[in-house]
Amino acid sequence: MHGTGVLRFVEAPGPMTHLLLAVDKGTVALVGMNEPGVEIAPIRAMGAWGLCEVRLTSAALTLLPWMAVALGDVGRAAGLALTARAYGAARRAFDLAVDYAKERHHSSGSRSGNSRRSSTSSQTASSRLKVSDSF
Repeated sequence: MHGTGVLRFVEAPGPMTHLLLAVDKGTVALVGMNEPGVEIAPIRAMGAWGLCEVRLTSAALTLLPWMAVALGDVGRAAGLALTARAYGAARRAFDLAVDYAKERHHSSGSRSGNSRRSSTSSQTASSRLKVSDSF
């Protein structure tokens, strides 16, 4: 069997030897990344490079029957992994913003003494708690 289409937002296809695609609820297709008809093109997403499009043009597919429940489990596991990755990225961005704000605060000097510093610290802790609790 052969397939034609575009798979968007594929991460790190360079080291992949094969790609597993959901065809329907009970079938997946295995595609060899080095096969004729498979083209990888880098794309920008959210203003940054790092993702790719995989274009299939009559690429050879190997169909594999799967139980619908098993395929659903794979989808849930993939969704959980993506959620965890997004949380990690958001947490890192928040930590960098807090560090930058602290650096700016210390370099500008404390104009109103310790009360301002403790107020800023409690606001930062409160914001951190809100971010953590929202996930």
